[in-house]
Amino acid sequence: MTGYEIYVLILCFIVFTLLTAMFSYLIATMTKMERDLIRCGRRDEAIKKEVEKELKKNKKLSQATYWFTRFVSLILCVALLAIFGFAIYVRTTEDKAANGIPSIKVVKSESMSEKYKGNKYLFENDLNDQFGMFDLILCSHMPAEEDLELYDIVVYKYEDIYVIHRIVGIEEPNKLHPNERHYVLQGDAVETPDRLVVKYSQMQGIYEGVRIPYVGSFLMFLQSPAGWLCVLLIIFAMVITPIVEKRIEKEKNNRKLVIFAKDKAPITPSEIVKNEEKRAWHIKLSLRDIMVYTQRENGRYCEVSTSAINKNYSDGERVDLDSLKKKKLVQPNCRRYKIIATSELEKRLTVEGSALTKRASEAILRAGGTVEKRGGKND
Repeated sequence: MTGYEIYVLILCFIVFTLLTAMFSYLIATMTKMERDLIRCGRRDEAIKKEVEKELKKNKKLSQATYWFTRFVSLILCVALLAIFGFAIYVRTTEDKAANGIPSIKVVKSESMSEKYKGNKYLFENDLNDQFGMFDLILCSHMPAEEDLELYDIVVYKYEDIYVIHRIVGIEEPNKLHPNERHYVLQGDAVETPDRLVVKYSQMQGIYEGVRIPYVGSFLMFLQSPAGWLCVLLIIFAMVITPIVEKRIEKEKNNRKLVIFAKDKAPITPSEIVKNEEKRAWHIKLSLRDIMVYTQRENGRYCEVSTSAINKNYSDGERVDLDSLKKKKLVQPNCRRYKIIATSELEKRLTVEGSALTKRASEAILRAGGTVEKRGGKND
């Protein structure tokens, strides 16, 4: 790689890092906002519609669609990486001679794109192997010099430029060049031969008619810094999207537990699992169970829904931390609790005001319950 290409590569890496950091921050912020909206109930109607839609779906068909989508995504990812790798391979090999292995080159001029009407030899010999700008062509290993023929298309190097033109004249060794042939080359679309004659030693490969039209423009884009950035950002998006979807889906599943807790089915938490790494307690619940949030080290409240209170308390009872633990409505290690309003309270209960959200307090008062304004051990 040249010094300029190394500089461009480093610059591309810096820009990619900055863009990745910016997009990561935006995605994290948007994900947090969406999770907060789900937690506070702003997405309840949409979640209910999703559940109804899922119940109506054919489970086998849905599973097949899910795996088919994953398979297609994997194929597209592999194809993108393969094309990008192919573009880099073409870039690193197009300036090299076809020494035994065919080389792939991108045509970067229009000099062979059509037949110029003044070039009579093209029409007389029915030469129709032209190729246009941005075509991808295959150049084979050079044959022996004596096997080269008039009107062959060859690749030759002039200074640092590679030219792909047709042989229109062959000068056998003479007094001016007694030890080697000289070749006159010309593009099919131009009216004059190349300015300098070409020697066999300058030739790098021969074109035998294998080409793919227009693909070269796409490969050249992928070889550019903009192309590298696009590929890297696409890969980043393909990696981060499932992670974001998983977190949002987890929050939706947690919210479903609150929404469907309004049913009158008994509360039967299936399992309590201690997670040592997070130092937290989690409760695994079915759709008919109550929702209890994770107790974290930052002192966050344990939260219990009013629908759970409806099912586990009778008129006149007092709601406090000890009774919640006995009824297994909060984690055993919970130190502070808060009641959230997910449904109207159906009983007259006494609850400390410090342990309520505003909506829960209003629900209790509407039911004829009592809200104590003083603080207590639950605060």
